[in-house]
Amino acid sequence: GLAVINVFNNDLHGSDDEAINIEDRRDDDEDFDGPDDSVLVCYVGHNLARNGSDGSDGAIELQYRADNGAFLVERNFTGGGGQDSSEVGIECETQASSLRNYVRIANNVATLGSGGGFLWDPYGSFPQLVNNTSAYAGQYSNNHGFENDTDADDGDDQAFVLNCISSHSGGGDVDRDGGVSPYYTLIRDELAPYGLGNIGGEPWYAKGIQELNTFGSGPEAFSDLFTLMSTSPAVDAGHPDSRYDDPDGSRNDMGAYGGPGAGPLGLVSQGTDTPLRYIGIFPAVDLFTGAALPADAETLWFGFNQPVDPGSAASQIEVGNDGLPVPGTFTVEAGGHMVRFEPTT
Repeated sequence: GLAVINVFNNDLHGSDDEAINIEDRRDDDEDFDGPDDSVLVCYVGHNLARNGSDGSDGAIELQYRADNGAFLVERNFTGGGGQDSSEVGIECETQASSLRNYVRIANNVATLGSGGGFLWDPYGSFPQLVNNTSAYAGQYSNNHGFENDTDADDGDDQAFVLNCISSHSGGGDVDRDGGVSPYYTLIRDELAPYGLGNIGGEPWYAKGIQELNTFGSGPEAFSDLFTLMSTSPAVDAGHPDSRYDDPDGSRNDMGAYGGPGAGPLGLVSQGTDTPLRYIGIFPAVDLFTGAALPADAETLWFGFNQPVDPGSAASQIEVGNDGLPVPGTFTVEAGGHMVRFEPTT
């Protein structure tokens, strides 16, 4: 059946292990026939994870080892962690057989992790990393802001990195040897980085790491760390498609404070309810091979972390195929956590 996990608005620091560790050990079930199958919907948002102790795998770790899982990790601030190369800001650990998951990592900051900023395994379901910032992460020459796992063969990587910023890393800001190929991303240590829309040079943060007196500062000190000056080259330099625009309608700003999900990071006011978020689509597409793309007449399910109002489901979701709307009917299942779309053509 369906399992829903929400990890929201937590101040986590000084732990001996990962601040947040989501470990999915469900039985592998590649086929998806509806929410009665083994399904996971997971939301990790607005958490402040800092000062992790040595011996962990960093601040936030996702371990997805089955199929039919959907994960959204957004607006978290991760900082500090350990003294070796395993401690990173956000890590995705998977298995080669785990191919049918939907993993989005958006609008997060990773800093001061000794092992780097964002790290993922070179097989299984690859994450989509959109509008994230890695700054001052990695204290070794083999640590990067965005990194394919060090056990991977060179060039063996298909993760989707878009509209991000990577700066001041211990090693290269981007793991080029590991095959990481971002687009519309600012890469500080590459003056003329190859890849569509990429730029190099200083990001010019409006509030940088030097403005923190100590890393023991209160939670409010982290909500706007690594925002951009108005003159930053990363402003209005993200992907020009309107789907990536900032909330004010302007072109996407690269980094954690840009795109449609832009806003304050880390903790929100105490007592704030967990927001309703679209987490992922089922059946998930195998982004590595491109196989098993949904057929024109295939039933789709949309997973949410909170129950959806049945009356608004149809008005809030639009299904398209090559730019054209697809007619169909919407029904709510699994207590409102799944919206089923049945195409009529």
